[in-house]
Amino acid sequence: MYVGDWAHDQRHGHGRLESADGGVYDGQWTNGERHGEGVFTSTGASSCAAAIGVVALPPEWGALAEYRGPFASGAPSGDGVATFAQGVTYTGHFDAGALTGRAVVTFASGAQYTGEVVDGVPQGRGSYQYANGDVYKGEFVGGKRCGRGVHDFANGTVYDGEWRNDVRNGQGRQTYVHVARVIPPTVPHRCLLCAAFPF
Repeated sequence: MYVGDWAHDQRHGHGRLESADGGVYDGQWTNGERHGEGVFTSTGASSCAAAIGVVALPPEWGALAEYRGPFASGAPSGDGVATFAQGVTYTGHFDAGALTGRAVVTFASGAQYTGEVVDGVPQGRGSYQYANGDVYKGEFVGGKRCGRGVHDFANGTVYDGEWRNDVRNGQGRQTYVHVARVIPPTVPHRCLLCAAFPF
């Protein structure tokens, strides 16, 4: 069902479209296509993302729940915010429906990636903050640490070097935290011999 503005027998202006698959779009239309600022929400049907032109989502994110931002020619284009069924929030660039460009991706675990993505996957330079407190800053290929990068572990250990397929590989330097051991002061003992035979 569509309720909104029309021009020349096409949706044009502001309107709200409720689809049979559970998707709802409320926003701007131009010549029958979603174009301009809008909000798309879904009841969780996996087909809803494709219905608005969102392509190549990482499957572990689940179905698209909501998108807020600009549309062009029917698909998300420009900087917007999308949330997904598995608790993932993508704040960043969309290119004709593809989650490609600079973005901040926040996961339900509390982990967060900031940097370049292609189809929602880290690709290029970025920073990944793990839920356990570790932080990696460097290069990614296909969502994995690959190339040059620095990994600061939560325990204070730092690895600065080369990575391949998400593991340390090549030249690098790892430094460890030296934990100072505090030795409690000892109680001075009394010399019993001295006490028995005072000088």
